[in-house]
Amino acid sequence: MDSWNQLDFLSSDITVVQFMSKWGKLTLFNIYNNGERNNTINLLTKFHRDNCLSLEHSQVGSAHQIWVGDFNRHHPYWDDPSDLRLFMDDAIAAAESLIEVVAEVGLEMALPSGIPTHCHSITKMWSRLDNVFITDSSMDMVITCDALIGHRGINTDHLPVLMELNMGIVTSETKPYHNFRDVDWEVFREMLVGHLGPEPKDQIITQRQLDERCTSLMEAIQNTIQEQVPVTEITPKSKCWWTKELMQMHKQVNKLGRQLFEHHNKPEHVIYAQHKEAAKRYDNNLWYNKKQHWRDWAEKVEEPDIWTANCYIGAPSQMAVKPESQY
Repeated sequence: MDSWNQLDFLSSDITVVQFMSKWGKLTLFNIYNNGERNNTINLLTKFHRDNCLSLEHSQVGSAHQIWVGDFNRHHPYWDDPSDLRLFMDDAIAAAESLIEVVAEVGLEMALPSGIPTHCHSITKMWSRLDNVFITDSSMDMVITCDALIGHRGINTDHLPVLMELNMGIVTSETKPYHNFRDVDWEVFREMLVGHLGPEPKDQIITQRQLDERCTSLMEAIQNTIQEQVPVTEITPKSKCWWTKELMQMHKQVNKLGRQLFEHHNKPEHVIYAQHKEAAKRYDNNLWYNKKQHWRDWAEKVEEPDIWTANCYIGAPSQMAVKPESQY
């Protein structure tokens, strides 16, 4: 560890410490959340939004975040699903507020589901009030994260949690790829014909001739791809449902909006109807693409993505029910 410093936070219920070294930057949040209010959750949300650039970027290596502490929230995802006494409507609603924030920040649960951390002082029944969340891109660094049942302190009702990280691990970097969805195929075909050259008139007789023709064809296709297919880099903020058609509609709406402003003193002008129709068409296609993309994703979701799916389900939906159009 090369250096560390404590960051200022508006609440004494949260301590934020930042560690820096050659592997990057780790921001550790030690959290106590009141069981009856969401003040701490709201402060965490505001702090991340105000400092997201500093928290999510590091001049050297990668940036990591860990949220650990007593969140005082019950949910079937981390508690025993059969313990129905924990899952009253108010308790689920409070837990969903935490899930929304965790999803927004881009964290995953590092302490495996079903591990109890708290023993009720009266009923002596176990539940899970404590939790550990880590940046989703940092999960590969987690060697172990578990509650130490045999190390419960005297006169304490919470278990300590041990988390071991391999900070020297090499994380995979995002690689750019060719985005075939944004290709102008008419231009692509014209360019490909140029690379292919005149059509050979001699017949293929030998294996060597066939291999040469295949090699020439592949070279022509690859050269055309390099020249005509745009390169895109997928990031956690990328809009997977965005398409070239939506981009064109968005540009058209903006163009009509600028023209509309030029005639803002003429409400009877035809540009108003054109802008309204274009905006409505863009809005409908936007919602359809979002809904269709996430429906396809949900149908194919597998075990590693269950936590992500749960975060989406727990967060306020922006695509399940489309609000009434303002147009």
